[in-house]
Amino acid sequence: MLKNKTGKLRLSVTDAVSRGRLPCSIHIELKDGSCFKPEPRPEQELFTEKHTPDLILGEDYVRYLSVGRNKRFESIHLPNGKAEFDIPAGTARIFIFHGHEYVPVTDEIRVSPGRTIYREYKITRLLDMGLEPFLVTSTVSGIL
Repeated sequence: MLKNKTGKLRLSVTDAVSRGRLPCSIHIELKDGSCFKPEPRPEQELFTEKHTPDLILGEDYVRYLSVGRNKRFESIHLPNGKAEFDIPAGTARIFIFHGHEYVPVTDEIRVSPGRTIYREYKITRLLDMGLEPFLVTSTVSGIL
């Protein structure tokens, strides 16, 4: 990625009520319809029992999420509810979600070359699955 054609995106995702950071998954769709994925982290930033990086990419799990209509969406995971990374300059759409119990968020951003944009997203809980009288599971299909 050419540095003069990129900006930085710094984002934070929190629970709208507790205001605590919320682990989540995001997808970033660029103006041309392609899915953007940040560059891999430096090798020295590894997982340990006491440390999880702010950004987890698909190759960290060796799995990819595919969402119909011949589009390939690669999941970006924010286990600490925050991240900062380079992103191509231009317009992009961000999709943010945290399981079935929170309302997903979609946003359109405009990134200028050499600039950092800041976004804070507050996600609203739809229901508390811990209090619901049924078993809830989640599956990922469409592995490429």
